[in-house]
Amino acid sequence: MVTNIIILSHEHEAQYVAEIVDHIASNVQHEHDISVFMNGSILASDEVKDLAKELEKAQIAMIVISSSFLSDDILYELRKRAIELHEVEKLEAVQIIARTVYAYEPNPPAKRKLKTIPPSGTAFTLHPDRNEVYVQIIDFILDKIEIIKLKVTVLKLQKALKETRKT
Repeated sequence: MVTNIIILSHEHEAQYVAEIVDHIASNVQHEHDISVFMNGSILASDEVKDLAKELEKAQIAMIVISSSFLSDDILYELRKRAIELHEVEKLEAVQIIARTVYAYEPNPPAKRKLKTIPPSGTAFTLHPDRNEVYVQIIDFILDKIEIIKLKVTVLKLQKALKETRKT
């Protein structure tokens, strides 16, 4: 089973996203079948549609927060959609604070609270130990992959049970 991960970020955070993806690849991909999709710069409307489709397919969404991200209308709407999908348990979302954002509400009113990394809300670019932040991100992903696998197993068992009852 492939776990689809989407990383939503502004192009100004490309360096940080590349570091995150490197850590995912070196710590997760050797044990789990994952697919990572990330946006670069938002260009044409077709690319926005592709990004929205990938968000709908994703099981894990990593939202890399910065003032540039929040000021981008398209990314803001995609974040809103990710939160909606998170609330109805269609995906697991996490917000990663890349750069300091003033007057930012990390957890808008929601049924399911979004995890924020680092938990202090301090930008990971200012964190004294970035490796600690990467460990938190990897732990989040590994935890969510295990939850996704359990859900798939439960659904398969429920389906088998229904079929057994029919006969």
